[in-house]
Amino acid sequence: GQIGYAVFIRGPEERRVYLHDGLTGGYRTLWMWMPEGHHVLAANASNARAALPALQAGVLAALFPVPTEPVPVEVTSLAPWAGTYRDEDGTPWRVLAHGGRLHARGGSAGFAPLLPVGEGRFARPERGLLFSFTQGSAGAASLQVQQGGAVYRAQRTEAGVPGMAIPERQDVRDVLGRYRMASGAEFWVREEE
Repeated sequence: GQIGYAVFIRGPEERRVYLHDGLTGGYRTLWMWMPEGHHVLAANASNARAALPALQAGVLAALFPVPTEPVPVEVTSLAPWAGTYRDEDGTPWRVLAHGGRLHARGGSAGFAPLLPVGEGRFARPERGLLFSFTQGSAGAASLQVQQGGAVYRAQRTEAGVPGMAIPERQDVRDVLGRYRMASGAEFWVREEE
């Protein structure tokens, strides 16, 4: 999306959303102005762990919904979309086919399964994400990602996703459990759907 005077600008010109969020000194803030509907949202929390980013994502997903009805796709039609794509800022979008579904991740986020919603179109409705793939005449695949009124365009730079794979369930069972690092920090590895 666009940024003007540290204000994030989302959506097309006729349906703008202006927002800013922040975290400082243990406080978390969020404000959003949606002129089309004459709405303003302002929140300030005295807790750095407050779920304001989730609130922002939920509001944007409601304002800019994506399709939620799955359509049948041939498993063989997924592989051509797999690969690493980079947008204008160099942010990587990685897509892989696994278990009869496409999975994607943007930047350093984890892989998530995508729902097929049309030819070359896949969604993650709970996050308001829509991935649209196209194949150019020279065979170069491109990707458009829409989320919360923002649009990111990316070109495939690598056909595969080197070193990226989602392990099979039976291959991760040996590492499930609680771990303690030398620094004393603890973490858990758990299995989720």
